[in-house]
Order: sequence, then structure tokens, then C-alpha cells
Amino acid sequence: MLYQLSKATTRIRLKRQKAVPQHCWLWSLALLAAFTLKDVRCADLAISIPNNPGLDDGASYRLDYRPPFGYPEPNTTIASRDIGDEIQFSRALPGTKYNFWLYYTNFTHHDWLTWTVTITT
Repeated sequence: MLYQLSKATTRIRLKRQKAVPQHCWLWSLALLAAFTLKDVRCADLAISIPNNPGLDDGASYRLDYRPPFGYPEPNTTIASRDIGDEIQFSRALPGTKYNFWLYYTNFTHHDWLTWTVTITT
């Protein structure tokens, strides 16, 4: 009888040892999925403006795009001095076809279309 009792206890221990790694494996999979989903929700890109003087001369750029999902918001006007060499665009929908338009405004030109492109993120 003692032999049967020790055999039953061994079986219970083996079952517990198998259940713990499976439980940890499920939690690891859930955490990995959560981090993966977090990173996949958006795409980032930089729009280069090579000859931007960056002076405080009243010049500005207006960035418009479709579909209207991203940051900065569509139709955002940014002063030339605040841009530098590029405009950072983020929070785009991945796998989506975006149409971009960049307009330039100063004392002589108003909403002059300087650049347009279609990009799939």
C-alpha cells in the first residue's frame, strides 16, 4: 500500500510540473502578442526639405495628406524656422497608401505646391 501511495504522489507531482511550464508558456505568448500589436499599429517617416533656409522670414510649409490618419494632423502649417531639414511624420496606418502634398507660403507665393508623393506605409 505504501508503494501505491508513493506512486500516486509521483503522478501528481509530474502533472504539476507539466502544468507550470504550459501556464508560463501561455503568459509568454500573451506578452509577446501584446508587444507585437503595440509596435505594428503605426508607421513613421521623415519628409526631407533640402534647401530650407530656416530663417524667420514669415515663410511656412503646409503639409496635407490623405487618408487623414497621422501626426502632424492634415493641413498643418509649420513655420520654416521650426522645421530644419525635415518634417517628422508619424502614427501612419501600416500598409496604407498615403498621398502627400507640401505647400510653401512666403510674401510672394501663397500655397505654392512644392512637392507631392504617394507612399504605401
